[in-house]
Amino acid sequence: MSGTRDKVFMLIFIVFAGFFCSCADMANSFDADLVDASSITDTEAIFALAGPEITDINIITAVNGEIYYPIYQQIISEHTGILSSNFPDVGTIIREGDILAVIGANQDELALNMQILEITIEQDKRNFMENENTYQASLAESMNRLGQLNGAAYEIAILEIEKAAANRQKAIDDYNTRQGLYAEEYEHYIFMSGAIRIAAPFDGYISYSAGKNAGDAIRAGELLFEIRDISIYQFAFSGDYPTFGYNMPVTVLFSEIPPIEGRIVSIPSPGRTASPSVFYVDIYEEIPEEDRLRLQTVIIRITYQSASNTLTIPTMAVKSENRRSYVYIYDQGAIKKRYVSIGLSNSDITQVLEGLDINDQIILNHP
Repeated sequence: MSGTRDKVFMLIFIVFAGFFCSCADMANSFDADLVDASSITDTEAIFALAGPEITDINIITAVNGEIYYPIYQQIISEHTGILSSNFPDVGTIIREGDILAVIGANQDELALNMQILEITIEQDKRNFMENENTYQASLAESMNRLGQLNGAAYEIAILEIEKAAANRQKAIDDYNTRQGLYAEEYEHYIFMSGAIRIAAPFDGYISYSAGKNAGDAIRAGELLFEIRDISIYQFAFSGDYPTFGYNMPVTVLFSEIPPIEGRIVSIPSPGRTASPSVFYVDIYEEIPEEDRLRLQTVIIRITYQSASNTLTIPTMAVKSENRRSYVYIYDQGAIKKRYVSIGLSNSDITQVLEGLDINDQIILNHP
């Protein structure tokens, strides 16, 4: 330090030490006693200058990440049948309209179901006609008796005829409804006698497959595939990083294409119990599809602390004892042990808050 600053700092240190230390301890300031230079005479000293100019320091971490496609669709079978083709594997790239599966009906089962339906239709028709004949006979008999009645008996007979007519109309409506359902079921069986083709709904890749092969049975309601939309993508990484925040700048590093800048767009909710937490990253440039599909794993570099216009020294020069940091400096032909206050530090450089001036000569390899 320069003269005035050394005096002020020494005064502060002495006042502080007076409360907590013995008089012998008061001698410790940023400048410690001279160190015997003979310890480095056998080895050529490696020097560095503090600075040598004001510079920036960034604290950077790198995490393993992967490309992530958030939009997906599940393909669920609407039919029961027999698969006539093998399912594509997980990871297969597909295009909209590509055939994913061909399902054919079990012909023996289909023929049995159609036979049962035809018998049901015929029996229902027979029952309806029997009821209709019974109604017509009852109506004729009621009309014959009606001419012999008068007064209250006549009124009651009219009401019974009207009630029977209403019941008959309901029976006709129910019969017609059942016939419509029978027709739909019959058409379904006819449709199932051919092949059912399941096509991809959009461009994507298969992230889940039931792994079926030709000849396997398929049930209605069974999950067959999960398809991820490759047109919408992010990058994701996991871990417990409480200092990482929304909109924090990141750099996504690829093995085969240049790095791309981005930002964190989704962070875990406070108080989440799930571990590790997942962060999602958007990037500022479009990645061509052919590159995107083969870049499954990436490195995401995050600068989470930084200092600008600050004095730095090589990190390898910093030593510590009793929770205090110090360096060795070479000053006017002597080696001095200088206590320093440090700030941010990474594997290369360390920020010095107090204890050094620009161009102080630092010894890097003192034992």
